[in-house]
Amino acid sequence: MPEDTRKTYILTTIANYFGFDYDSVESLSDHRTLSKFLDDANCSLLSATRGHKNSVHLSNEIKVTEGSQTLVQFKLRPDVITPENVHTNIFVSSMIDSPIDSLRYVIKSVFAPALRKGNSTVESSLNELEQILAQKTATIFHPKDEIRYWIDVTKNSTKNKDVERAKYFLEVFNSVKTDFDNLEK
Repeated sequence: MPEDTRKTYILTTIANYFGFDYDSVESLSDHRTLSKFLDDANCSLLSATRGHKNSVHLSNEIKVTEGSQTLVQFKLRPDVITPENVHTNIFVSSMIDSPIDSLRYVIKSVFAPALRKGNSTVESSLNELEQILAQKTATIFHPKDEIRYWIDVTKNSTKNKDVERAKYFLEVFNSVKTDFDNLEK
């Protein structure tokens, strides 16, 4: 039976992400979940979660638990995956721990810089989305996040103690802010 290049592509992507040899995931080529993702136009998602001892669990849902490492592949359009569209209809994203943290990081670090250029409506919407996601998570990804957090505390806190603490941290960060800004360019 000839090789299914679609399955080889998906499994190679999974193996590379987790740092496995292709041989260790090749047995998943007959997995019902993989076939459903490739052959059912209405199945839009395939998640691969790293298990114990270099095992991989496939699912058509995202099931993230604390400390888990997940690779998510989803279709950009509801089509059957063919050898012709396997490289153009599948989006790949990793997810570590919290889906909210992962979404916030991808929006902030990958998509926002590209989408903000010259479109004030998009920029406003992205800023609003980033603020909403930031409220849902306490994760700090960059020094700018830490500084922005303390600026928000000075603006939004009604407690004098919190405002004073925020001002103190902003003063401390002010001396290294330029260095951090230069690192992120």
